[in-house]
Amino acid sequence: MLFTGRIKIPQFQLPVLNDTTLTLSPTAKYLGVEIDTKLSWKINIEKRKNKAYTTYYTCKKIVNKNWGLKPSIIMWMYTAVIRPILTYGALVWWAALNKQYIIRKLNGIQRAACAGVTGAIRSCPTDSLNVILHQLPMDIFIQKTAAIAAIRIKELGGWNQQNYGHSVILNKLTINKSDYILPKLDFNRHFQVRIPSRREWRRGSIAEEDTTSVYTDGSKMDCGVGTGVFSADLGISLSIQNHGNIHKATIFTDSQAALLALSSPMTNSSIVHNCKRALSSIKDKLQLNLIWVPGHRNIFGNEKADELAKAGAFLNESEAELIPSPLGSIKGEINRQFQQVANNRWKNITKCVITKQLWPTYDRKRTNDLLNRSRKNIYRITATTTGHWPLGEHASKMGMPYNDICRGCGVAGNKETIFHFLCECPALAQIRHKALGIQQAPNLEWISTKSISGISSFIETSKWFEREGET
Repeated sequence: MLFTGRIKIPQFQLPVLNDTTLTLSPTAKYLGVEIDTKLSWKINIEKRKNKAYTTYYTCKKIVNKNWGLKPSIIMWMYTAVIRPILTYGALVWWAALNKQYIIRKLNGIQRAACAGVTGAIRSCPTDSLNVILHQLPMDIFIQKTAAIAAIRIKELGGWNQQNYGHSVILNKLTINKSDYILPKLDFNRHFQVRIPSRREWRRGSIAEEDTTSVYTDGSKMDCGVGTGVFSADLGISLSIQNHGNIHKATIFTDSQAALLALSSPMTNSSIVHNCKRALSSIKDKLQLNLIWVPGHRNIFGNEKADELAKAGAFLNESEAELIPSPLGSIKGEINRQFQQVANNRWKNITKCVITKQLWPTYDRKRTNDLLNRSRKNIYRITATTTGHWPLGEHASKMGMPYNDICRGCGVAGNKETIFHFLCECPALAQIRHKALGIQQAPNLEWISTKSISGISSFIETSKWFEREGET
């Protein structure tokens, strides 16, 4: 291959191998990524898209409008099976997203999946479906995927930071240093880890004789993160002093995650690795046990450690010790930052007026509530939330039968609009009061504060969707 941005390529001598003149190839495949001579990534993206579409329509055969897998499972199939096909190798080709026609290609597969889950009609906006189903726009999601891959490679020392091309992905983010290291195996653990059940704690069968008990706890608050250490046997708090007469000690903590990390032979965290080394280094001096204690169960030592941890969270920054963050926390921060980008885009978008009032921000809890409903419920809630439904003026745009006035109240001038249906139709006042707690709602923003269950109950009880095609 010859990599060049020139339109006209000057004459040059092709290499010869075993008396055979080699020819230039327009593309090459390396680790599943298609590379073209101009590094435009068009061919790679096209093949990614076609493969994702093939997988999607293969999966779609097991789903129908009236039968098949649950909508939540279909959404999982898209996010866990189909979307990774589309984003494979995104770290090297995400910069191609500066072209709108490429973004449109990538958005097509996500729109098809979202429409398949909700049953939305063809005119329903993609942006509305994305926010309702809590799916980041594809260009934002691909950048997020690339950033997570980049931070992992960077922490392993294999990242070459540049100010151009795909290397600028980390320049957009504000993140802490990670404690991620190459996974290490260590089967020589010289301390015991025990996670007793809550029943054992209630029975009081945890205490051991002739052992020094130390309780530890951590607290994360808006003002910071703190750690507390308490031992009534040693008379210490916050800092541990050197007590040379200890022969057997038990450390209690309410973090099962910490204990499981310490007991696992595989370690990819520098902090966990250092803790293992420190705990193993005292094997000749004392017998050490690590035991889980249930939090907030009025266990004296643990409650004192919890108080100290919360106090530590309020320390001044000059007194606080900065430690690297786990890779999982950094991934969470990257997710949060790109989620904020998506929320800002949704907030500033000029179309989807009805959806912006009824679904003002990405809300995973609200989306999960929606996906746990039947196909019919999801379709009707989506149609109502987007305003793209087979009733009123929108039905006329679709060439379907429609009424000039509301069929519910029959009052002249009252058209079958989303606002009239959800907020003011007097014929639905009693149903609205029972489902939403009010006879007439002030606006659609007020409706957005109500639960999916309440909105669904109102839609179903009104029976408006059973009038589709009615004149």
